[in-house]
Amino acid sequence: MKPTPNSVQAVDRAIKILEYLGSKNWAVSVKELSEELIIPRATAFRIMRTLEKWGYVFNSNGRGDYVLGTRILKFGYGIGNGDEQIRLRQLASPYCFELAQTTRQTVQLGVLFEYEVMYVEQTVASSELQIAMPNETPFPINLSAGGKILAAGLSDNKLHDLLSNATFPRRTIHTIVEPEELQKEIQKVRLRRYAIDDQEFAIGIRCIAAPICDSDGNTLFSLGITGHVHEISDDAIESLTNKVVAMTERISRAIQESTRR
Repeated sequence: MKPTPNSVQAVDRAIKILEYLGSKNWAVSVKELSEELIIPRATAFRIMRTLEKWGYVFNSNGRGDYVLGTRILKFGYGIGNGDEQIRLRQLASPYCFELAQTTRQTVQLGVLFEYEVMYVEQTVASSELQIAMPNETPFPINLSAGGKILAAGLSDNKLHDLLSNATFPRRTIHTIVEPEELQKEIQKVRLRRYAIDDQEFAIGIRCIAAPICDSDGNTLFSLGITGHVHEISDDAIESLTNKVVAMTERISRAIQESTRR
């Protein structure tokens, strides 16, 4: 939309920037904003700093790459007619960007869809080795760390129903396909509060996931990272797991605070 004669240029530019960020699924630099929107770089920088101050954008890596902040998302879902899950997904989005930057792995947000896991958000890291999983396509819970996390968050009755009715295909020699063995694995996940897919979906690929919970401890989403075994190595698993768990705790607190307002 072109500015009208009575418009304020700074406001026009700020709105153009917010709309541009909203159209992207990755962090955007001030340089890109300046070039794509034809805004002087110094001006774009000042606008971004102001928007960041008020929480409308989020500096995803501390080096000037931005995504939409959580504050602006309240406008889209604060009038009672938005889908709550979408609101919470959007609230988690800046944190997913941050986790992708700090771990350099692909980050996925998953939900339980009937007897399967479905990734509803995916943030690809800036690493040269990028691994993307099926997005918004349900697949069996035994093939991902996120699926195990979501299953672990079920009540005993619902977990029994899932294990009795779902199918668990084999993808690799590491895949758990027997319901009894999967139940044992899920019990371990419940105790340690994180799950690992160690080449169970594909040889050479590892995943680490943890739960995002509401104030009652109910699992809302799984949050996980996916990468090559050379990057999610035996030596790196503990450190990366700590980062995933810490981020799920931050997102859980943000969601719990947002629902209390």
